[in-house]
Amino acid sequence: MAITIRDATTEDKLDVVELIREFAGEWAEESPITIAFVERYLTAHNDFILIAEWNGSCAGLLSYSLRLNLWHAAPCCYIADVVVTKPYRGKGIGTELISHILKKANAEGYAEVSLTVDPGNTRAQALYKRLGIDEVVIGLEKHMG
Repeated sequence: MAITIRDATTEDKLDVVELIREFAGEWAEESPITIAFVERYLTAHNDFILIAEWNGSCAGLLSYSLRLNLWHAAPCCYIADVVVTKPYRGKGIGTELISHILKKANAEGYAEVSLTVDPGNTRAQALYKRLGIDEVVIGLEKHMG
């Protein structure tokens, strides 16, 4: 097993698009993601992507945002997406991605790491709980447009 976690670069844009589209398809949805949007995302000031590689091949990603939080009066991390492509599931890649961001957040003094998960995604919920991410609040969303 050779899992490597690294920061995404614009050279990863096609892999990012493919991973997000694959994930959306699993929920019978389509993502409007484009290469241009990934380039924009990667040049934003507070949005980042980690790439997981398995023996040099792109196997997954974790996207996250950093923001200041008034309640904590400190910076916080929000995990937006965790995706592992089907051929690489069950190999510990999701665990490595989440563990990496938790270590980074701790080392850099973030007050919390938060995320939302679909109620039906029990596999992801079990992973998050195993890594110490507990259900604390109910997340609500309103999709615009």
